[in-house]
Amino acid sequence: MSKTKKQIQKTTFKGMIINLALTAAKCSVGYLSKSQALFADGIHSLSDTATDIMIIIGAKFWEQPADECHPYGHARIETLVTIIIGAALAFTALFIGWEAVISFNDKVDKNPGWIVFSIAIISIIVKESLFRWTISKGKKFKSSALISNAWHHRSDALSSIPVAIAVLGGYFFPNLKYLDQIAAMLVAIMLLKASWSIAHPGILEICEASAGAETKRFLKELASQIPEIKEIHAIRTRKIGGSVFADLHLLVDPKISVESGHKIGGKFKKMVLESNKDIVDVLVHIEPFA
Repeated sequence: MSKTKKQIQKTTFKGMIINLALTAAKCSVGYLSKSQALFADGIHSLSDTATDIMIIIGAKFWEQPADECHPYGHARIETLVTIIIGAALAFTALFIGWEAVISFNDKVDKNPGWIVFSIAIISIIVKESLFRWTISKGKKFKSSALISNAWHHRSDALSSIPVAIAVLGGYFFPNLKYLDQIAAMLVAIMLLKASWSIAHPGILEICEASAGAETKRFLKELASQIPEIKEIHAIRTRKIGGSVFADLHLLVDPKISVESGHKIGGKFKKMVLESNKDIVDVLVHIEPFA
């Protein structure tokens, strides 16, 4: 088992334990205090646990090295897991939103108590801390799934804010009804936005979108530093997991030998790989400069 895979699984497992504890606290207190917003927030924490399990299992596969059948490696499995995380969050948001809408016809007996407020505040602090720790690990190991899961943690922290506000609103303005349902709907809207932010980069990757204009600019600037390269064009990039693959054409003096052209291409490739750790492979095609 690779060191990266162990670290991804270890980070996710710790987050899963915290998510299970928060799920139990939110759902039990939300149910007993009849706080729909807190119960909905607990369902959100439960969805976090489900995605944690997917990452722990998926890391076993996407960290496998390239083979004959998968020459570019297995990192697209991580991309698929990232998209599934976003989809799961969207489904959770729609469920929470629908439950909030249909409950507007229910009788509101009382506003949620201070225990609901306390659980919401604890959730905000714990999940924001978990977000910061997880995203630092995700960037360190260049794991898109871990980074997406970190944002899932932050969305959980943010979704607890309307719950806390609903309790405060009910305390200071006791005549206001349906604050809890409105808070649940706000949670749903926030989760929908977070789900798109998580899934969108993965969808672009699956659709073979380029690595971006910044990568293209970097390659052009690097080529300009080698006098023997007269021009660079036909630059194509794509992302696979947390890595970037590029292929391009370098135009050189047509009078030099094939061996010299090959050396120029090798020099450029070495510079790229040493200067940008996100780029893991460059396919260079040498052409004569007219």
